[in-house]
Amino acid sequence: MTDQEIYQKFIDYMNNPVWEFTESEFKMPMITSFITPEEAEFLTGFPMRSSTLEEIAAIKEMEPAELALKIKALCKKGLVYEGIRGDSVRYRLWSANEMFLRVPYWSGKGEEPTKSMAHQANKYYMDGWYDQHKPFPHPELRAMPINQTVEAGTQVLPFEDVLKIVENYEYYSVSHCPCKERHKLDPDYVESPFPTEVCLHFNELGRYCVENDLGREITKEETLEILKKAADAGLVHGISNMEENPDTL
Repeated sequence: MTDQEIYQKFIDYMNNPVWEFTESEFKMPMITSFITPEEAEFLTGFPMRSSTLEEIAAIKEMEPAELALKIKALCKKGLVYEGIRGDSVRYRLWSANEMFLRVPYWSGKGEEPTKSMAHQANKYYMDGWYDQHKPFPHPELRAMPINQTVEAGTQVLPFEDVLKIVENYEYYSVSHCPCKERHKLDPDYVESPFPTEVCLHFNELGRYCVENDLGREITKEETLEILKKAADAGLVHGISNMEENPDTL
């Protein structure tokens, strides 16, 4: 099988009715700059629902010990999600949106191949790839006021006060804003003057970030300090658009 055929199988596997790779001259450069043919072949068929190592080993016909090493490298790269709940460890494939626009930039390191991907991802984003989200009635993030009214272009849904939300977590981590980092790595964009290490993740997602060098663990007090620093800089907080257990702020 040629590399082109391998990448096409990966694209076909990732496509779904909600989110797909749209046609653009920037599609293949984005994918090939970040994912090797070997990785694309391995990820094709990788479970999109949370699965145990043993279940994936059966699918991939690999020994669990060998498979664990391969998966761990993909977790650190931001291609596979690792969910740890007590003694239970499960894995699933990140979505294409998360793979190319979000997760790899959380570390803020700006290393290859993330650096090379950034320019192509921005071009692809602006060439209509993200237009698929426009018909959705609810955005991925909703604006969250901090004890004050916030005027935003999208609907403000104050389900809870942001400070009360922060009290509900057991584990806190901070990563870099993927949008700012993606633009910073792209010579076509001006670097943002705002703080970048402001993307907060909690509990299971927070542990994934820290375990895979995509963020660092912080305390609840540090979390509140980051929120205040961001607000003082004029940033509006966006929280995962879910009523229960939002994992990102």
